[in-house]
Amino acid sequence: DEENFVDLKERARKLLDYIVERKEKRIIMVTHGIFLKMVVAYMLYGERLTASEYNNLSYFNPIDNAGMAIVSYTTYWLKKPEWKLIVWNDLN
Repeated sequence: DEENFVDLKERARKLLDYIVERKEKRIIMVTHGIFLKMVVAYMLYGERLTASEYNNLSYFNPIDNAGMAIVSYTTYWLKKPEWKLIVWNDLN
């Protein structure tokens, strides 16, 4: 019983919800590449994310073993909060 696309997407949503509720200003997470790609894909597309879009993003945006991604979450007064991908696959 492997995790399917819907389950993986739901797990990414739950993680992002959890992170948003945290009080810390900086959080470090360690995960595997497939889940990292799903988290970033969910940040970009939200609930609109389809398996096809995820596959395209995953294929065209490879990440090396131990590659680092940096993201930010910004809240605004009059518009919806947003996630931003700042760094992808940094090996330094």
